[in-house]
Order: sequence, then C-alpha cells, then structure tokens
Amino acid sequence: MSITEQLAKLEKMLDTEHVDLVTHKANEVKPGKTSVYIEPPEITSNNWDSFDIPWVACIISATPTTQDKAFDDIMAVLDEWFAANININQAKPITFDLKSAGTLGGYEVTFGGLDL
Repeated sequence: MSITEQLAKLEKMLDTEHVDLVTHKANEVKPGKTSVYIEPPEITSNNWDSFDIPWVACIISATPTTQDKAFDDIMAVLDEWFAANININQAKPITFDLKSAGTLGGYEVTFGGLDL
C-alpha cells in the first residue's frame, strides 16, 4: 500500500465522534474546533517495497481563551481511539502554535503498528 493510501486510511480511522477535522495540512487547523493534525511521517525503508512509518498526530482543541475546555475534548478523543483499539504507543502534552490565532494546548500521539 502506498504512503498516500496509508495516510487516507489513517485520516478515516482517526475521524471519531468528538473530532471536527482530521488533516495533514497544518494551515487547516483552526481554533474553536477539535482537530487532529497528522504530522509528516519519517519514512524508513530498506527497499521501498515496504515502509516502516511511525505515524504521529496532534490533537488540538478550543481557543487560546478556552483552554480549560480543551483537556476534556482531547481526553474524549483519546477515549474513542482506545475504544476503537487504535494502537497508541505514547500520548504527551504539547503546545501547538497557530501563528495568528495564538498557542493552543494539545496532545502529540505516537501510534504503534497500525493495520493500514
């Protein structure tokens, strides 16, 4: 399966009930929405026939002035992903800079082997 096909499947997999937007384009992340931004992957391959891609996504929510709500929104998304048996290796708090809109709290999630 190509990297583009894997990305499309991952976007569908991560689009759960509490997620307003799943994207791999950072400029599409907007304040006031619960967004999942899929980071550009590091790609490792010995022969380009198969790829070892450790996918990473950031969950971002709320606005700079409503960050106390963000934690609840982000935890709801993580709960949905755990319930869907999505293989999560690590989830750690981060800040996400939206440039003109300010900085938002979020979680960076590193996935384990995914069935893509």
